[in-house]
Amino acid sequence: MQADLADYIDVLTPWLSTDLISDDYLSRIRQIGRRLPALSFGCFECWLGQDQMRVDLNLAITGKVNEHQVVIDWLAATSDADDAGHQAVLDKIRSICGLWGDSRFILHPHIKVIWLVYDITDPLRRAPAPWLYIHFRRNRLSDDALVRPELVLQTVTLLNDQYPRERFRPFFESIAPAVQICSIGAPTSRDKQALRVYLMMQSFSDLLQLLIDHHWPGNLAEFSRVMSPYADRSDFFGLSIDIRPELQPRIGIECWFAEDQAQEKLADFTRQLVADKLCSTQKRDALLGWNGQFEVQSSPGLWSWYDPEADAPRHDPKPTVIRRMAQYVKLTYQPGKPLLAKGYLYFDRSVRRPD
Repeated sequence: MQADLADYIDVLTPWLSTDLISDDYLSRIRQIGRRLPALSFGCFECWLGQDQMRVDLNLAITGKVNEHQVVIDWLAATSDADDAGHQAVLDKIRSICGLWGDSRFILHPHIKVIWLVYDITDPLRRAPAPWLYIHFRRNRLSDDALVRPELVLQTVTLLNDQYPRERFRPFFESIAPAVQICSIGAPTSRDKQALRVYLMMQSFSDLLQLLIDHHWPGNLAEFSRVMSPYADRSDFFGLSIDIRPELQPRIGIECWFAEDQAQEKLADFTRQLVADKLCSTQKRDALLGWNGQFEVQSSPGLWSWYDPEADAPRHDPKPTVIRRMAQYVKLTYQPGKPLLAKGYLYFDRSVRRPD
């Protein structure tokens, strides 16, 4: 029998701390997992504040192992949408995965991952339909100042053909070449009119300059003051913003660290979070303890994905290596409110061919 995502979650459970993921949230995540194939890559998005127990679930459909075909086959065999809205999301996922699998599709070489984002505001309520986030490959065309906006706007239409995509054109055309456009999404469960944009930049000054250039409505001096101890402890930054096309006040700043010092710097960064009462000691310990890897024995065919060369499923190696990664912290800033800190517990299943 083919595994579903809940089986994968069960394999991860011994390493999950209840300080970060409560039993109620884990139960709700398992229920979501019963409706999905055992995708290789994803993360638990955990609020780090002492009294903040929320956990969202982010799951990746990865192109490197043709999981778009796995998802198409899975959805064809299941029809358990809760309502018309949920069914519309499933239809959109099926449509995008079908286009992505066609080598003639204009965005075929540019899509790296499709993220399914489950906003679980209450673990005791029915599981939400996901919203979609498309992550781009980085290549020669994606860095071309003339081509890049066109690729992004094509993706806007792919996500939602009702978006007034030309309204977003000035924003994407004005982004500095040094700033990478990594992803765009349609956060329909949060704001049906907004487009979520994820950008990567090498310095905090680049981030501030982008906010200035695009007339962010927040207080830049106050933002800089609040962020200063964290910006000083970070090596590069991701910026999550909602645009309509004007920038919305709430922004998310991912604080990343140089790979060769990542764990040491994450420990120092989270120590500052605890000092500022943005993270509990228990959650910090659980976040730092997530990193590592383990092997799991799996029966042939339990976890498999489609191999177009062989026109057949490709099976996981046995034993299978599963990596656990906590690499950065996201700080959400909203004018007039305290910073919100979130940690991301990533899991990644080996996808190499068996010998």
